[in-house]
Amino acid sequence: MWYNWTNGANSARSACGFGFGGGMFGMGVFWLIIIGIIIFLIFKDRNKENNQAQSILKERFAKGELTEEEFQVKSKYLK
Repeated sequence: MWYNWTNGANSARSACGFGFGGGMFGMGVFWLIIIGIIIFLIFKDRNKENNQAQSILKERFAKGELTEEEFQVKSKYLK
C-alpha cells in the first residue's frame, strides 16, 4: 500500500496541492478563520457597549435629565 501511495501517478496530485501542500493551505485557512472570529468578537463587544450607552442616554433624555441639545451632542459623540 505504501508503494501505491508514493508512485508516480499519485505524486502528481501532491505537486498540485492536493497532497501535503493541501494540508499547508488548509492550515492557513484555519488560522484565517480563527483570526476572523476573534476580530468579530472584539467588534461585537464594542458595538454592544455603544448600544448600551445610547439606551442610557435615551433614558436620561426621557426622564428630563438632558435637554434636546445635550442629547444630540452626546448622541453624535457616541456614534
